[in-house]
Amino acid sequence: MIHFGSECVLVVLCCFIIISFGAHLSTASDKLIPGRSLSGNQTLTSPAGKFELGFFTRGNSNNYYIGIWYANLPDHTVVWVANRNHPVSDPVSSEFRFLENGNFTLLDQSKSSIWSTQNSMSSVSKSATYTARLLDNGNFVIQDASGVIWQSFDHPTDTWLPGGARLGYNKLTNQKLALTPWKNPQDPAPGIFSLEIEPNGTSFWLLYNGSQQYWNSGPWNGKSFAQVPEIERNDHITNVTFVPDDKGSYFSYDSADPDTYIRYMIDFTGQFKVYMWGKGFTQWNSFWLRPTQFCEVYGFCGASSICQQNASLCVCMEGYEPKVPKEWGLGDHTDGCVRKAPLKCIAGVDDTFKVVSDVRLPVNPETLAVDNSDDCRLACLRNCSCTAFAYDNRCLVWGGDLFNVKQFTPDEKEGKDLHLKISASERIEGKKENRTLWIIIGVLGGLFIVITIVVVLFVKHRCFGEKLDTLDGSLVMFRCRALRKATNNFSEKLGEGGFGSVFKGTLQGSIAIAVKRLNCPKQEDKQFLTEIGKLEYVPKVADFGLAKLIDRDISRIITTMKGTRGYIAPEWISGEAITSKADTFSYGMLLFELISGRRNRDVLDDALENYFPTRVANVLNKEEDVDALLDYRLEGNADKDQLSRACKVACWCIQDDEKGRPTMGQVVQLLEGVIDAGIPPMPKFLDRFSKSLVASINYRYITSSSSDSCRHDILSEYS
Repeated sequence: MIHFGSECVLVVLCCFIIISFGAHLSTASDKLIPGRSLSGNQTLTSPAGKFELGFFTRGNSNNYYIGIWYANLPDHTVVWVANRNHPVSDPVSSEFRFLENGNFTLLDQSKSSIWSTQNSMSSVSKSATYTARLLDNGNFVIQDASGVIWQSFDHPTDTWLPGGARLGYNKLTNQKLALTPWKNPQDPAPGIFSLEIEPNGTSFWLLYNGSQQYWNSGPWNGKSFAQVPEIERNDHITNVTFVPDDKGSYFSYDSADPDTYIRYMIDFTGQFKVYMWGKGFTQWNSFWLRPTQFCEVYGFCGASSICQQNASLCVCMEGYEPKVPKEWGLGDHTDGCVRKAPLKCIAGVDDTFKVVSDVRLPVNPETLAVDNSDDCRLACLRNCSCTAFAYDNRCLVWGGDLFNVKQFTPDEKEGKDLHLKISASERIEGKKENRTLWIIIGVLGGLFIVITIVVVLFVKHRCFGEKLDTLDGSLVMFRCRALRKATNNFSEKLGEGGFGSVFKGTLQGSIAIAVKRLNCPKQEDKQFLTEIGKLEYVPKVADFGLAKLIDRDISRIITTMKGTRGYIAPEWISGEAITSKADTFSYGMLLFELISGRRNRDVLDDALENYFPTRVANVLNKEEDVDALLDYRLEGNADKDQLSRACKVACWCIQDDEKGRPTMGQVVQLLEGVIDAGIPPMPKFLDRFSKSLVASINYRYITSSSSDSCRHDILSEYS
């Protein structure tokens, strides 16, 4: 038996206390007392284990920050950062220390204080007992006997959490409780955007550089904002509250489900987003964002660059390059672009202009009183500070940086021509580069032409041993008997469209092909052959836009009975201009078929009330259960929310007025849940459809018995 003296017992007890406390920190406590600190991988964890506080880093940098993150999610999403502008390089030798006066301070490896809670001594007592805790709502608080004397919720960074966090305005201190985004996904330093509450109102603003407003939520009506109706319709959010008083005005909200994480945040793109993570989720899901397009965020692409929404990127204007290439690589474009070479502006050495077409013109132009475009160009050329001009029934010139330029697509037909001034040296260098480029293109183009000729001659020689004709020297034309042989006399049908059937075939016994045979052979003209010829010898699945080959008069007859109920948009009937929204209509009809597992045109063999698009529209407008709409073969195995969303999107796609249909880009956002779909109105053509049922049956009889002269017969019957 071994006996210890009292001194040994005391030493052992002290060691045990120290070891226990160290172990307690490493296993993550939810509170600290003055004199204690966090270093290295030591953390505080909220009582239920939802949130964690400690040192973290992002990417491959050696920058470490004190922050709060979701403890039990795999990506450890950070919701609050203390030292955003002052990272430390060594978390092991750095300390997040709780001082005796009730303050926290962050000491770097040299033991210099780089961040502090900065409680004033007038508000705390030297004899008070302080405790610091991390709560299950993500709030880090310092308390004494009187209550909370400091909390992280009063100093938000980029995230607004439910359960007590507030955004608003303190009238007594003129302090804003606003959100500012990270500079980029790897750098939590404050970005240039902010989300703030209007000081004298009830609206949220998104601001660039604290002054330039580029989005407004609209006024608060007690349940939602005018521009964000999704807040009221969101089942995962509750108790959205606005509290105005003499001290200030604040918004707060709660999560309706304690097992579902909700967070509002301002992204580094300058967009205001809401994310949700529920049971079974593997990632955050965004269910709305404003603005919906990042090109609508003022200054997102920075100075002298062009925002390309379709390509989801920013590009520097000609003659410019990224000011900070490293930041551009991380997705932060706000520093913009700078000139590669300065403007000469010397007599006898003229700078020149590069036309940038189909763009939204930069903001803040100066108007000059000149009569025409030539005078406008000359005025800008003579002004050394002028960087660009545009003539749009008046002369607009810009000096210095060019902001908020967006590239439109040809379909949008909103763009203007911007004449960008570039230096003479840039033009000369560009000519040299262009000369070299054209030489390379010429050589490669020549080789391509030779290879193409060889391939065409080979195909002509080998395909069925028959002589083949060509159209304009570029398109191979097969004789009808060759196609009959390849398809075994059109024996295996793959599918049927509004104007013809598709059959399976093979070339040389091994190369699979699809052959489309029109119902009306008189339509096989040069335009049809040209459309096929436009396909860069690259296999594609397409119908080659055959609808364009049908004359407008006959198309109105055909689509009234079959096309509208099949896939073709109503504007074909009315004779209106055809736009890309016609594709949206067709996609909506296809989506109906995916949901139901049956062809839309099967209504001809069934009761009218069972026409699936009509059923979907009725169910949505009556707010009935959508489960009955699902393909019975799936046995109900589908997510109800996703099914409801798909039904709504399909009905939005088939609206009569093309302006009421979403773009295909918006369709993707609707299906992903980024944008809330809402309840679509009943398309009017579905009501008109009932009146044309008898005529549609007659049409079905006519088309089923049509011969090669079908076009003439149909016109005769319906004239």
